[in-house]
Amino acid sequence: MDKRLDVNRIHDFGVQISNSYQDVNEVAKYMMSLFPNHVVFQRIYASFLGDVMNNENEAIEILARVKAYLESANNMHKLNYLNEDKFFGYNTGTAIITITVTPRDIGNITNASYECMKLLGYRHKEIKGKNVRTLMPKILQDNHDSFL
Repeated sequence: MDKRLDVNRIHDFGVQISNSYQDVNEVAKYMMSLFPNHVVFQRIYASFLGDVMNNENEAIEILARVKAYLESANNMHKLNYLNEDKFFGYNTGTAIITITVTPRDIGNITNASYECMKLLGYRHKEIKGKNVRTLMPKILQDNHDSFL
């Protein structure tokens, strides 16, 4: 088996993900028009925008609307949805890891879903803040940061 890293193939996957953003955005906007006060969906979408698509401005706008809705007198009991650690990966059934991608801080794990913890066998506090390279095979570790 060829153990060389196929950078072009990985790049092509990245392009596919980026190109599908528009489709995801259209579906999300439609869902929000149907269910404008669905806190969990909006938090998931805001996390996607901020963590995956690096669209922090729109993510912040959505989170501000969620917070305003939750802080209204009739919804104070729902404020626990603002706790990021409780919320992350909420009921997704999917292993999700988010990482930092800033010029001075690349690849550090900011959060991981419960399914990810089960899959990898780590507890949340054991991997939060560590570089995601520690979870990869050696062949990917050496080149990972160059993809970000």
